[in-house]
Order: sequence, then structure tokens, then C-alpha cells
Amino acid sequence: MPSQGVVGSGWPPSEVREAVSRGWRVFPCHSAPRGKYSCGKPECSSPGKHPRTRRGHLDATTDERRISFWAHKWPGCNWGMATGEASGLVVIDVDGVEGRASLADLERQGLMLPSTLTVSTGRPDGGEHRYYRIPSGFELRNDQSGKIGPHIDVRGTGRFVVFPPSIHASGKRYCFIDPSVRVADLPGWIIGRLTVHRPMPVTTAQVGQQVFEHPHRTPELTKEIGAMIRRGWSLKIIEQTAMKINETQNSPPLDEVKVIETVRDMSRRYKDQGIERNLADSAPEKLRPDLICLASVQPRAVDWLWEPYIPARMLSMISGDPGAGKTFIALAVAACFTTGRTPDGQPCEPINVLYLSVENAAAEVVRPRFDSLGGDPSRFYLLSGSVWTRDGEAQRGAISLSDVAVLENALGETQAKLVIVDPIQSYLGAKVDLHRSNETRPVMDGLAKVAERHGCAILLLRHLSKQCGGKAIFRGLGSIDLTGAVRSEMLAGSLPDDPESRALIHIKDNIGACGSSLGYSIDGEGRFAWTGLCDITADQVLDAPSNPQDRSAVEDAREWLNDFLFTGSKEQMECREKSKEAGISYSTLRRAKNVLRVRSYKAAMSGPWLWALPEGAHEVAKGAHTEGMSTFAKMNTLEGAQNSSSTTKVLMVSPLLKEGAQKSSMWGNEHLGEHLLSGAASGPAATTQPSNRGEDLSADLEFIQRTEEPTLARMQHSLGMMSDPSRNPHGILHRSNGRNR
Repeated sequence: MPSQGVVGSGWPPSEVREAVSRGWRVFPCHSAPRGKYSCGKPECSSPGKHPRTRRGHLDATTDERRISFWAHKWPGCNWGMATGEASGLVVIDVDGVEGRASLADLERQGLMLPSTLTVSTGRPDGGEHRYYRIPSGFELRNDQSGKIGPHIDVRGTGRFVVFPPSIHASGKRYCFIDPSVRVADLPGWIIGRLTVHRPMPVTTAQVGQQVFEHPHRTPELTKEIGAMIRRGWSLKIIEQTAMKINETQNSPPLDEVKVIETVRDMSRRYKDQGIERNLADSAPEKLRPDLICLASVQPRAVDWLWEPYIPARMLSMISGDPGAGKTFIALAVAACFTTGRTPDGQPCEPINVLYLSVENAAAEVVRPRFDSLGGDPSRFYLLSGSVWTRDGEAQRGAISLSDVAVLENALGETQAKLVIVDPIQSYLGAKVDLHRSNETRPVMDGLAKVAERHGCAILLLRHLSKQCGGKAIFRGLGSIDLTGAVRSEMLAGSLPDDPESRALIHIKDNIGACGSSLGYSIDGEGRFAWTGLCDITADQVLDAPSNPQDRSAVEDAREWLNDFLFTGSKEQMECREKSKEAGISYSTLRRAKNVLRVRSYKAAMSGPWLWALPEGAHEVAKGAHTEGMSTFAKMNTLEGAQNSSSTTKVLMVSPLLKEGAQKSSMWGNEHLGEHLLSGAASGPAATTQPSNRGEDLSADLEFIQRTEEPTLARMQHSLGMMSDPSRNPHGILHRSNGRNR
């Protein structure tokens, strides 16, 4: 992983940028190049290893702007990475020769450290930092007491490590030994040697650890034991860890015999329920790799629940804004399959459906909608949570997608072939950050395995983010890894200017071609109906305001601007000031300007910018956008532009002006006019293509004025020659020696 933009460059190094992309939090540290300590302390006890910021590792972030600021403020600084919960990593610090000797002793005992991403620390005797993922739901603190082995430390929550490409006090650089190696999971035997607990409320004021008193001792301990069993830890390690928790966190501790009996009793019950993983029952060294030779795999065709939108035995997803109709679509699909037909009317075997939702009440929302769609309620099951017995009484609790055992038991009881999760963010659990792929991916992988084992399709619903623009697959709320994990994704939404025109658009398919867009409607009484195939695209849907209030604001601004410009042109600044007095923001005013196709132009080169309605807008301004009217409908070719005013000529060539301005920084300003004329001569848009978008082309000239003021005068001079035959006797454009002049 070669470093780019390091010492003295003022840009974050490539290693730091890569760390940020993985969700690891970084911050700047002091450096010690060639024995010169940037902290200014000649007797510094940790040269090159202490933070530059006031709060140290608490300032660690993934904000690229803040990191760039630090890099410019302290070029050539060292970098630190916060460990533990902040970045989802534990770092095993192996101190040189002594640390490697301890690792060799552990290996002879059968206790191995799996291969993982490793950093050479720059120590003269060859220290290492080994990176491991923290198991979800656990917090591992810093340890320098040698619990793993002599000269082997643990950097966990509340600490940090120096990160590549920092320079060690020895003058050697921190670097990744093999950047292609993936970060491995922290082995269970290490967790068993450390104090392990989930963050819980402190019940007794005691510094440094959480203490549980009666009657909370047994319930909290059983939670920990259950979590360890579900993660497949061996019985021996679970017993050791449970004894450690009882000793350090229960006040007073429970009887040791009772703790051991609780562990073994819970292990038997979980195993009877099929929850315990099929792992070795004693020591980690008995674990073996589970290998599959591809030659033994029989190829098979993809099984579809609804081709090509929802494959069987795989994950699919529908994304859309709140109110777009995602739940209606999911229930409509479910209603069809429970009655033995696909959504496009093809006959099929009726199937059972399992539905998870915390947003929609069963009696008030789900049942009325499902009945209106003609579904069979006897085949529709709602999974509202989990149930267990304590002291002879039934206890109920919530579930998350990490509770694979509960989900698989529900599938076993219902034999459902379609699972709907509405929405996914409600079921990830409090410990999973929706925006961090290293936390969402294990959940998604577990779901994919459930779908494969039970032969069911799992349909996830999620909201869109608030960001605007970009590709449709990047607009979903949370990590892009959610989109990467599903095999098929659809977008639900409506057109920007016609909220009644709704569509389900296929935006991703890993196992075939995307299907056609499907129209649907939801009337004022809440009745859903498919309207057939349509040509609505994802770009059209995502161009819409994010909510009805935004759309209403644009409509109000459009009406105000149309009335304000009805009597004639107005200065841009006057429009802006008057709209502000009317309670209209400038961003909303600009959107309304685009809807009306308002022209921007200058009456004189040194005068202000003017706004005016397009020709004929007094009669049709309110319908211009929806009918696709072009502001320059009468000027579809460059020849037509020659017969109009000189202002029109500037507007027609202005796309080429913008292109020239954008490339001027690469070619140099002196070549901008030359590129303009070259583009005007060769560009099809300037000769034969009609203005089919109705763009406000004069705004492009405004763009040039803002970006290349000196060049603008030269371009205007060139355009003046084009419009004046006496100054351009050979026509608008000509070539000489293969170049435009």
C-alpha cells in the first residue's frame, strides 16, 4: 500500500484515506523525524506517539474535511487510529523479539492467532500491530497486564495505535506488511482471557467496572452466557468467562456451582433448540476449516419467486422515501402469492408469508390493507418478537435480525417462503450502526444463509437518505454494503411534477437483467393498484422533491415568480430580494426558475443580470414544464440562431462556452477561445440538434463570468466577430491548417 501525499504535502496520506473508507476513526499525532520532536519537549517520553489535538483519541473522526484540515495544518504529522468500539477493531500489540517468543509459546499450546491485517511498527527489533474485528455486542478494554502473554498488549476501547505511514522515533516508517490481507475476527480464546461485557447501566457507584446487585445478578449473567453460546464459543471458554463476570461484576458473587450449572443448562437448552453452532466442544485448536471443492458443487438455475424482481433463496430490497408506498407494494406482492398468483397474474402455488414490522399496527394498518388487496390472511404471519419462560411466566421481548435462531424457528413453524422486513433499520439492533459496513455485513450474511437454508425469499424495505443527486443505488439510507449484499434492488417513488404517477423501478440485479418499470397508484382512500408497465426511470423519480412540503414550496414559488415577471424583465437581485420578502428561499426560487424556463441575460455587457419569462410564457407558463416546452423552440438549429438577435447567438453557443471554461484550467486560459470555436465547429449540438431539454442556456454564460472573468471578454470579442459580417467576412466559423481560428 504505497503512501501518496505524505510528508510535507498537506494532503492526507493514502493509508489514512483507506482507513476512513473502512470506517476507522483517525486523528493527528506529533512526529519525531530524525530525533526532532514536534511537541517541543526534549525529554518527551513517547516521541511520535501522542496526539496533537486537545482531546486526543476522542477527536478521532471519519470526516474527510476535518482530516484534510489537520493534514494542511500539520503537514507530515503522524496519525493515530482510535481502537475499540470507535473503529470496531482490537489491536494486538506484539513487542518485538519477546512478544514473538510469547506467540510461539501460545502456538505450542494450540492457541493460534489467525492471519490478519498486520502493521510493522518500526521498532528496531520488529514490533507488530495485528488488527482484529470485535464481536458485536462486546466491549474489550485496553490490557497491558499480559493476560494473553508476556510482552503482548491489547489496544481496545479508550485507546489508540499509531497508524501508517507514521514515522517511528527510530526513523522507520509504520507500514502494512501485506495490505491485501483481510481483517480477521478476534479468536474466542483471547476473548476468554479478557474482561468481556456489554455496555449496561451502572447499578452501583463503582469506578472502572459495572456491578450488578440482587435481583439483577442472574438475569444479566444469563444474557452474557446466551450471547456467548450463540457465537459458538466452546463450553470451557464460556464457563471461564462466566466465572470472570461473576467474580468482577456481581455483588455479592453467585455461588460458583450455580454459575457452572447455569452455563451447562443453557448450553443444553440452546442445543436442543438448534441454536448452538456446530463447533468443537473443548478447545479452539480442534476447530477445522470448512472447505468445499467447486468440483463437488452441482450448478443449478436460479429459482425465482417473481422473475426478474425477487429471486428465491436470496435477499432483495425495495428502497423509497416515506410515503412512497413501499409497504403497499410489499403487501400487494404478499397478497398475490398467498392466493396462488404472481403480481403479473401468472398462476403459482400459494405460499405462506412471514412479516416483520414495528411501524405498522396489525389491526389498524396491516389487516385492512391486506384485505383490500385480496390476500389470504390464513397464510400471512406476523413476527412481533420473541417469547421465553421465566419462573413459570411467559416473557416477551423484541428481536433483531441477529437473532437468527428465533427467525429460523419462525420459518420452521410457518413454512413461509417469503419474508418481509419493514423496514430493515428497525431490526438491525441497537449495537449495529446502519452506516458501517463492518457491522451490517455480518447481519446481511446471516440473513442470506437463512434464506438459502429455508429456500425462502427475503424482501427488505428501507428509506432513502436525504442527499440529492447521484446514482440510485447510492441513495439508500445506510451503508452501500446493504445494496451490495442484496441480489436485487428496486426503487419506489413518483415523478417530480406528478405525484400520482408512481413506479417501482428495478435498479440492480446480480443474477439477470433488470426488469421493466411497473406503475402503481394509491388513491385518496388508500387503495393500491398496479397500472402496468411504464417508462419512468430512477433519475426521474430521484429528481423529485424529497417530500410533499418541498413540492408545495416550489409550486408556490413558481406562481409567485410567474406573476412577478409577467409585466417584463426584472433584475436578478431584485427577484431575489422580493422573493425573500415573500418568504421564499433562494434555492426554492432557483428551482421555480428552472420549472418556468426563465431566461437569464444581460442587456449590456456591464449591466446586471436580468430574468425574463420565455417567449409565449404569458399564455402557457404554467404548463411549460409538464408539457416539455423548450424555451428555445424556435431556435433548434444554429442556422435559426443566426437569424435571431445577437443575444440569442450567445445563448445557443453557451454550452460550448461552459465546456471551454471547464477545460481552461487544463489547457491554459489563452486557449479557451480557440477550444470554443473548435467545439462550435464540430459539436453536433451547435449545428443540427434541437434544444430538447429547454435548458436556460444563458445561465451557462453566467457560469463563465463567475469562473473565468478575464477570458469572458475575449470570448465575447470572438462572439462579436461571429455576429458582425464586416469583422468576420469568411462566415461564422472557418478552419485553417486543421485548427479552428
